[in-house]
Amino acid sequence: MFIDPTQNVESIAKEVCFNTILIIQNKGSNPPELFNKKPDKLVSLFDLEISFFDLQCYFTSKHAIFEHSFIAMTSGSTGEPKHIQVPMKCIQPNIDDLTKLFKIIPEDIIYFSTPLTFDPSMVEMLLACMNGASLLIAPEKPEVLFPSDKENSITFWQTTPSKFFQHSNADIKNKILSPDSTLKILALGGEPFNGVRRLRELKHWNNQTRVFTLYGVTEMSCWACVAEIDLNTTVVDKEIPLGSCLSETQVVIEPEGNDQNKDTGKIILVSKTRKCIILNKSNNNEEDNSLKFVDTGDYGETKNGTIYYRGRKDDVVKRFGHKINLQFIESTAMQCPKVKTCSCVWLPKPLLLVLYFSSETFSSQELSDFLKCKLDDKHWPDKIVRVDNLPTNSHGKTSKMILSKMYKKVSYATKTLDSLKVIFLKELCLLLSTQVTFDEIMNKDFFSIGGTSFLAISLCNKISVTYPDFGKFILPYLMSQRNTIDEIMQIAHRELCVEGAKAKNRMKRTISNTESNSDSQIIKKVNSYERTNPVEFIVLWTYDTGKCVDASPVLFQTGFNLYVIVGSHSGKIVVADAISGELQGIIRVKARVEASVLCYNEDLSTACGVVGAYDGTIVCFTIETCKEIWRININSMIKSKGACCNGLLYIASYDGKVRCIDILVRRLNIFFNPVPRQYLTLGVALTRFSILSRSSCYEGRHRITYISLLIY
Repeated sequence: MFIDPTQNVESIAKEVCFNTILIIQNKGSNPPELFNKKPDKLVSLFDLEISFFDLQCYFTSKHAIFEHSFIAMTSGSTGEPKHIQVPMKCIQPNIDDLTKLFKIIPEDIIYFSTPLTFDPSMVEMLLACMNGASLLIAPEKPEVLFPSDKENSITFWQTTPSKFFQHSNADIKNKILSPDSTLKILALGGEPFNGVRRLRELKHWNNQTRVFTLYGVTEMSCWACVAEIDLNTTVVDKEIPLGSCLSETQVVIEPEGNDQNKDTGKIILVSKTRKCIILNKSNNNEEDNSLKFVDTGDYGETKNGTIYYRGRKDDVVKRFGHKINLQFIESTAMQCPKVKTCSCVWLPKPLLLVLYFSSETFSSQELSDFLKCKLDDKHWPDKIVRVDNLPTNSHGKTSKMILSKMYKKVSYATKTLDSLKVIFLKELCLLLSTQVTFDEIMNKDFFSIGGTSFLAISLCNKISVTYPDFGKFILPYLMSQRNTIDEIMQIAHRELCVEGAKAKNRMKRTISNTESNSDSQIIKKVNSYERTNPVEFIVLWTYDTGKCVDASPVLFQTGFNLYVIVGSHSGKIVVADAISGELQGIIRVKARVEASVLCYNEDLSTACGVVGAYDGTIVCFTIETCKEIWRININSMIKSKGACCNGLLYIASYDGKVRCIDILVRRLNIFFNPVPRQYLTLGVALTRFSILSRSSCYEGRHRITYISLLIY
């Protein structure tokens, strides 16, 4: 096992139970010591000095297997680092398969690019040894790897995408993937492949390099799958498959929990022979794990028998109640060819979404504009930071741990009215991707300048990172729509700066004049100067539907009664009194309800509610008595709210059709197919003579469909 000198060698030695440790130093260095013990033997070699420590009497491992093997350590990017003993019979199938697939011959020059602490380094060494090829150990500089003398140029290069894409566009285009490049195989693995679009643009059409992506985990070292990327047909990163399984390895997609979608789930590696041993201890108990089944911690999706990588568990975070996939943001950013590498980090304490990227010509603002054209506002990063190169860990992967530490809070500045305006305007322009002056927006409320409730929360959250009081204070004012921007700034300045300063002075005088008072009296006086928020929320009542509620609750008044109606993933449609919270009744369906309930009482003797469910069920019920009037099933998923006109219900579904149903007699009159093979996901807005619907497809484009109706 190779250990980084910066790590705690004694701690790792205790966990792994080494028999022998070698420490290599330059001559003249201070003699090393381990466990208060001097080296058992010293050997000088050139300008190096090798110290041997015999530790057989110190440790005995219960789980180590006594056969030819090496020890690899996980990077610890997703948990505590593990020390894995890898027998040669576990990695041997990799060497045999890759030799045939990559057609390694004695004339090949394999570049030894992977750090010794990362287990793919063994693949590079063994490929060279088993095939009589040359192993080049040299700095990772294109002019060294691809000299003018082609006989000494490399032919095989295995590396991580992060390290490869740190090279400049000029080096990749003119040297690495040039028409006369000697590189036969470029194998990228160890982390998600983001950057296929950049690779397509930089690879010369006459270049003969074959590009592969590798997938595997250290717990079943080294690789499990391999796929060759056809840059002529592969356009975006999500089209890159996991690939074919290598010998003695299987990949299984295991759905999570009660998820009915069997095509997505956790990626599990299975092998009867490729067994590794975890040597380090957990909770003072050594792990006894033969690792026949390895939970990779990754998510995959199966399409037409092909498995695609869809991110890690910890790539999905909740941001203001919305699930955000960090890898989706990264892959979208990499669609811009000017972006070399990028990494998205979620900082839970300040609740910030930060995107780091490296580029030769692209600015943070330009990337922000690009992402806002591609992503919805829930995925917009709070901060976009340009760096020369993304930091990597000892394995050559992008280190999100280092990136998280890179973000530092800006020091507090003295807040004046002008400074508050500047702070607000700066963040507002970044958020809305617009350039306005304060005079242009001062007499408007937040929503009239393009704001939404989500953007208000996002804006105030970004401001709160450096100015917590200011960000928290203005949020309810922005949401209320009762004040102009200038009025909000004036109120904030008065409450935070003027009154705040007065309160501090009063508090100082109070404390100095009443030193004999008890702590409780001082606290009461301090609290008397605390400001109150302009909006106060009081919980009147609650009701548990059993599962999560995605649909917006509907308030509906009939007569003197006001009702709340909402559906849930539990299949319950709940009707409750809005004032008292008293349950009026429950309508049940067999699938989850994500659409809002349509309430209608025109031309009817009693008000009724209509809603569609996930399995295509449409149910109509009375609101006051909660009795079912009718239900039908259209055999297509419904996630949008319907619309009603002249007793006719219009509802959209995921088969791309808008159906017209007579509410009184439950008769399906007609249906329209305005957008074939696309999904109608949003609600139908109905006027007296027309339907306006919006459809969306997987490519992220949107189409507005206008259907004219003749109402008799």
